[in-house]
Amino acid sequence: MAKFKVGDKVRAIGNTYSLVSKACNWEGEVIEVKDGYFKAKTTNCIIKSTIGNVYKLGNEEYFELVKSNPVKRAYEEINNFIANNDTFKDVDVELSITKKKPILDDAEKRYLSAVIKPFRNRVKYINKSSFNRDKEYICI
Repeated sequence: MAKFKVGDKVRAIGNTYSLVSKACNWEGEVIEVKDGYFKAKTTNCIIKSTIGNVYKLGNEEYFELVKSNPVKRAYEEINNFIANNDTFKDVDVELSITKKKPILDDAEKRYLSAVIKPFRNRVKYINKSSFNRDKEYICI
């Protein structure tokens, strides 16, 4: 029974193919499944000229389904590179994904909307400033 089905996203995890290897960061989409092989169209690869090519691949054990977020995967690969590279042996590096904080909260948005409404045609700029860590000001 076939491990993959048409439409699955797959990633190389190492094999004997020259282009379709983990080193090339090869990913593709399965477009055909037959007994003994499957065909996949390249969607991502370090070798840019191979993107869009179709490969007939015989051994499913060298491939895995793509489940992870590409941004998260990129951070994992960078962390693995740093961990396995002697140049960074004595450097303590940690990468993280941070969520962007909104500039104004809901109360500030309601306040601005009410204050600016009568003067909306005359407002040239709005700026949120903080003079110290405890107090923030909205300048109009």
